[in-house]
Amino acid sequence: MLRSGDPVGLQQELWALLVVYQSLRRAMVDAVESRPGTDPDRASFTIALRTAAEQVITARAILEPADGHGGIAQAVLAALLPPRRARTSARLVKCPISQYTVASQERPRKSRRITSVHVAIHRRDEIEPDDLGFRERTLRLLRTDPGRAWRTVEISKALGITVRAKYRSLCTQINQWAEQTMLIREGRGRYRIAREWLAPAG
Repeated sequence: MLRSGDPVGLQQELWALLVVYQSLRRAMVDAVESRPGTDPDRASFTIALRTAAEQVITARAILEPADGHGGIAQAVLAALLPPRRARTSARLVKCPISQYTVASQERPRKSRRITSVHVAIHRRDEIEPDDLGFRERTLRLLRTDPGRAWRTVEISKALGITVRAKYRSLCTQINQWAEQTMLIREGRGRYRIAREWLAPAG
C-alpha cells in the first residue's frame, strides 16, 4: 500500500491512512447514533470505505448536508449488517499440537450469560491424574509396564477416552511423541516408552 521511497513520504502516507480510518469510523458512529437502539457493530466499515472512494472518484456528495447525513452515513444506514447471532456454544481452545479441533460433550447447546468467574489455583502435587494432559497421563501409564508394546486403543481405554474426536487427537499426539523419540514404535499402532523417559522429568 505504501508507495513512497523515502522516510518523509512514508510518514506522510501513514498519517494519511490514520486520518482516513478515523474519519470513516467517526462517520460510521454518527450514522449509527442517528438511529437510537442500533448496535454499532452493525455498521459496515467496507461499505463506508467504498462509499468514500466513490465520492473521491466521482466528486459527488463531497459536502455533508446540514442534517449531518452525508453520503457515507446514508450508505452505512442503507446496508446495516444483521444483528449478531447469539453464541450457541462456549469457545473451545484448539489442541496446541493437533490441527484438528477436539470436540467436547460438555459444551452448552444454548447461549448462557456469564455472571461470575471463579479461579482456583492448585499446586502441581494437588493435580489429579484426570486433570493432567494426554502426554503426562500416557507416560505414567506406559511407565507401569515399560517393556510392553501398548496399542493406541489400549492406551485410550486406560485413560478413559470415549469420544472419537479425542481418540483421534490422542493418536496424532502419540505419533508426534514417537517422532520426538519419547516413544518407540514397535509396529502399526503399537508403542512403548523410550528408556530416557522411564523416570519423570524433574
